[in-house]
Order: sequence, then C-alpha cells, then structure tokens
Amino acid sequence: MVTISIRFVRGTYHATPWGNHVNEGQVEWPPSPWRLLRAFIAVYYAKVSDDENGPLVKSLIDKLAGQNPLYRLPPTSSGHTRHYHPGASYIVFDSFLVVGRDDPLIVRWPDVLLEAPELELFDKILGGLSYLGRSESWAVAQRAEDYSQPLNCYPAVRAEQVSDTVVQAPMAPRDYLIWREGFMEAAEYHAALTARNAATVPLTLWDALIMDTNLLSKERWSRPPGTRSIRYVTEDGPELSTRIPKTPTGYSLGTPTLARYVIAGTPRPSIRDAVLMGDVLRKALMNRYPGFGSPPVELSGTGNEPSKGHQHGYFLSEDADGDGYIDHMLVYIPMGISPEVAQALGAVRHLYRYKSGFKWAVLLEGLGTVEDFEKITDLVKRARVWTSVTPYIHPWHTKKHGKFGAGEQLQKELSLLGRFSEPANLLALKTVRVASQTLMPVQFRRARDADRMGPDTAGSFWQITFAEPTAGPIGLGFESHYGLGLFRAQE
Repeated sequence: MVTISIRFVRGTYHATPWGNHVNEGQVEWPPSPWRLLRAFIAVYYAKVSDDENGPLVKSLIDKLAGQNPLYRLPPTSSGHTRHYHPGASYIVFDSFLVVGRDDPLIVRWPDVLLEAPELELFDKILGGLSYLGRSESWAVAQRAEDYSQPLNCYPAVRAEQVSDTVVQAPMAPRDYLIWREGFMEAAEYHAALTARNAATVPLTLWDALIMDTNLLSKERWSRPPGTRSIRYVTEDGPELSTRIPKTPTGYSLGTPTLARYVIAGTPRPSIRDAVLMGDVLRKALMNRYPGFGSPPVELSGTGNEPSKGHQHGYFLSEDADGDGYIDHMLVYIPMGISPEVAQALGAVRHLYRYKSGFKWAVLLEGLGTVEDFEKITDLVKRARVWTSVTPYIHPWHTKKHGKFGAGEQLQKELSLLGRFSEPANLLALKTVRVASQTLMPVQFRRARDADRMGPDTAGSFWQITFAEPTAGPIGLGFESHYGLGLFRAQE
C-alpha cells in the first residue's frame, strides 16, 4: 500500500480539467491520477533525474498507473477571480477551490507495493513537488503510510452511483499496449480522421505520460492517449456513498448479474447482426477492464479457472421497440458481476465496428439482478412461452438418419444448464416477424466469423412452452454468449 498526503500551503487549489477552457470555471477535484503521475514525472526530470534512476522511475510510474487511487478529500469551497487584460476586450476567470492549509489531501494506492529503492526515489520526488495543478497551487507532499483515518472518495463500481465527477486516469502499461494496437488498426480504416494522431501515438505508457499538452492540442487529440475516464463518488458530497470492496472469492444473494445499456447512433445496428454486436460489446468491456490484471473469467470465459456450466458473460442485443434495429444491449453474468467488472461496465461509452466504420454511443441504464429487470425487458421477464429472437444454431453434430437434431439438442441444453424448468412443448418455426418483415434463419448473421461456422450452418427458430413461468435471459446453442439462440417472452 502506498499513501501520500498533499497540503496546499496557500489554501487554494487551481486546476482546469482536461477538455475544459479556463473560462468555463471548472476545477478538477480530486486531482486526476493522470495529473498526479505527470506531476511526479515533471519533478523527476526537473530535480531528481540521473542515468541511474531512469529504469527505476519508469517502474515506479508503471506500478502507480496500474491502479486507480482512493482519496480522502478535505472540505472545500469554491471561488474565483477575474483578470482584465489592458487593451483587450476579454477577461480570464481564475476558478479555484479553497482548502484548509493544514487539512491535507490524502491519496492511496491500496494494492501497490514498492521496493525500497523505489520508495527512496518516490520520497525524493514528493520532496521536490512544489505545486500541483497550476503554479498558484503551492503544495507540500510526503508519504503518509501511517494515515489511518477513513477515506471518502472512490471509483464508482455500480451503475446507480450517480456522480458528475469524472477524471482522467492512465491505463495500466499492458492495457496501453493493447489499446495502441487497436488504435493503429483502426487508423487503417479511418485515414482521414486519425492519420495525424496515428503519426504521434506514443510507443509506451511512459511516452504517453510525457507528451506535451500543446502537441496533444495541435494533433487534435480529444483526450490524452493512454487515458480512461473514471467516475468517482464521494461520501461527504451529494454523490452516493461507496467503498471499493476486495475482489470477492464467491458471490452471495443480491450480487448483480445483469446490466442494460441503451444504444444510440445512425444507423443503429440491425437485430440480424446481433452476434457481431455481442462480440463488439465483449471486446469493449475487456478493453475497459481496470488494471487488476488479465480480464476475468466473467468476461473472457477462460483463465486459470475457466467458467463451467455457462456461468460467464452473455452479451445480448435487444430490439425493444420492435423496429428491427438494436436499441439496447444486455450483459448477463450468471456467476455475478464483481466490482471490477462493474467499473468496466460503467466505463464503456462507445462501441466501434472498425472495419465498417460504424460507431455508436452507449449509456449504462442500470445494474442489478434479473428480478430488477423483469418488468423492463421481455428478454428476462417470467413467462411460459418463449419465442426465438435470433436463430438457434445447434452446438453438436446430428447423428445418422437425422437423430439428435435441433429439437433434441435444444431440450438437452435446457436440462444441462439447470436454470430452467422442464419444457412442456417445443415447436419449430419456419420464420419470425421482425418489424414489417418475415425473416428466415439464413437471413441473420449466424457466426462472428464466416470462416468459423458451427455444426449447424442454417439455424432454426423455436417456440418453447414451459410447464410454469420461467425467467430469462434464455440464450442457447452455438455463439449463444454473443446473442445467437436468444429468446423473448411472449406472455
């Protein structure tokens, strides 16, 4: 654990958030992780730099970048001054926060462990920090490992934690390399949009952190490369209180299992491309997964302890208004949504299909249990009759003479999953109605990759009637985790 304290000796803190003009009167509070690391690097180059400490400072910064810090925010009040420029027709607003001179800001990285040489170097850097934010924010910083009072500002981990506090945080070094690879790939398909940016995209996170802000503006970066927007909530303010729990080893009743997004853009994706959109959403979440290591089994389905019994994530598309286009997307994780995955869910703002050039904005509407959404979406509510939304692709090969066909495999899957009651009847359907069209299974995309089709290349539609009302989501068959074999409640 690494903890530091920062006192603002003039009693004021001045810092303009990224993306805001100084005259907008906004103050970045808490100081963003991105700002903190850049301040440490600036002090290192100005006051501590030598050839011997080069690798050491990069190791120090990489470790701090790997976790979003927690804060103890002292009480503040806002103020501003107006500076009139002689001979000019404009004024400049200097907005700031008033902070107690002896009431420090505490910043803690709870899971970061530094070696003795790194701690020694960090102490030198903190000792050389004379201001944070703009140069008016005189500051004194030091390590505070013995600080034991409660913290009050944490990254949001649940969708219902509403807060307007969004700051820029650096990606973990390994996540940055993944992001850079994706960015360079996207540049091939958006030459007019990203050619200038691609030419200056840094090779490593360290290189990204030392980029000059004038260059970022000149090259029209919408935000610094290698950063993520993190939403923070505080206990002392109007935002919802929370603390980040340790990663759970198991899940209890009441753990959220379902998240729902609203999707917007022109044109919206067709429900016939549901399997592609499921893949796009999964990749977006894995890219946004915070710096706790590799994406977990909830999202990837693989790892040191692979998911068994299809308990990992389903990424489902929904056409709630019946116009044939996807307007919502659901993430259903039967094993439960951990706080880290919840943070990734809240961080996704856009979905991209790079090869086609499409981009959609998404907003997380809510996070909860299946019961919380039963009255909201037909994909989860309790019903006896369920009808295909997307084609069911049976996952096993059929036997000779047509034995063990789609119907038998469908029934076997329902039994193996153990989440559903025994079906009373299975009825094969030739078509389904989508908006004003009558569609056959072959008119839907039936695999994420056309070269990797399942055992069933045609697909089929079904109506399942259960003996008693059954809750969804119901996703069965090949690529069901991406939205194929999806059913909708009819009663």
